[in-house]
Amino acid sequence: MARDRVKMRRYYEFCTIGHDLDESQIAALDQYAKRKGVGSDSYTTATSFTGDYTRDTDPMYDDAALMRRYGFDAHLFFRTSGERKLVLKVSGLGLAEVKPYLCGRYDGTTAKRTQDGVLVSMKYYEEDGELAHCKDNPEKWLDLILPVRDMLVAGDLSPLYVAWKAWQSVSDDGEVRNRPSPPVPAQMPDRLPPPLSALRRFLRGQSVK
Repeated sequence: MARDRVKMRRYYEFCTIGHDLDESQIAALDQYAKRKGVGSDSYTTATSFTGDYTRDTDPMYDDAALMRRYGFDAHLFFRTSGERKLVLKVSGLGLAEVKPYLCGRYDGTTAKRTQDGVLVSMKYYEEDGELAHCKDNPEKWLDLILPVRDMLVAGDLSPLYVAWKAWQSVSDDGEVRNRPSPPVPAQMPDRLPPPLSALRRFLRGQSVK
């Protein structure tokens, strides 16, 4: 029983940046979680909506829909069996700019156009990690990684380059590992600062520090 409980952990976190949820939105999110049957394991603040689930019930949130409806700017998902995802809403950035860094399908980086920019999704997927990640604590990960969004908003594509390289490094596909890298962004530092290092670890299936 304890083994199954640990293995089934799923962590969802959504947050706003620079603006708050209003009272009606907070109430709506609380009711939404209750309808999903996970109200007791979810909590909402003026800037975030978080769910930490270790029961068999998985709400399977539609992250893009929640971000669009409530104005969330970032989302992090973690599953102890190995899957993890970071979604960032980036204003002022176009699909043409991010296209060279898009990669993968079930993992890697994808992007969708929004009204004023793009929604970037960066994923890591393990076929079956069993209990390999049961000691990971994702509660602080989004805070550590989130500054990369400011970099993207400012036009610095270094986070996308780091994500591409992370995807290539964990692939067991020889063709992927030998694929030429996309352009190195002009702002790419010689030594990764903490947010980029945290992003790389996140997308390589490692604990974020």
